[in-house]
Amino acid sequence: MGFGLLLAACSTASDTPPPEVELATMPEMTNPEAFTQADQNACAAAGGTYEQAGMLGWFRCTQSFADGGKVCRDGDDCMGRCMSDGTGAAFNEDGTPKPVTGVCAANDNPFGCYATIEDGFSTGTLCVD
Repeated sequence: MGFGLLLAACSTASDTPPPEVELATMPEMTNPEAFTQADQNACAAAGGTYEQAGMLGWFRCTQSFADGGKVCRDGDDCMGRCMSDGTGAAFNEDGTPKPVTGVCAANDNPFGCYATIEDGFSTGTLCVD
């Protein structure tokens, strides 16, 4: 995955992904402040929140998903990821995978720790920062 940011506008509930929005610049490896006012304006116009995220604190445009929090069993059920809601065990006592449900991600921020649900089973916890 490259450093370019593709953004999606999401102002109303819809089953279709929002259109992609290109930012004018990419952050410099040494300067997370390198985004321009044009980037901030593009983010706001797309309905996003311009914020610092991740361990390096790079600026990004975070887009909310209309179906955030909806119960899901796979990423195909969501505009974003289907993630574990943290309420159930992913494995039976004998160690076999246990069918689980999750919730659709609230936004497209990739940072944090979460378990993705695919085909009704947890893929394990992943931490991104």
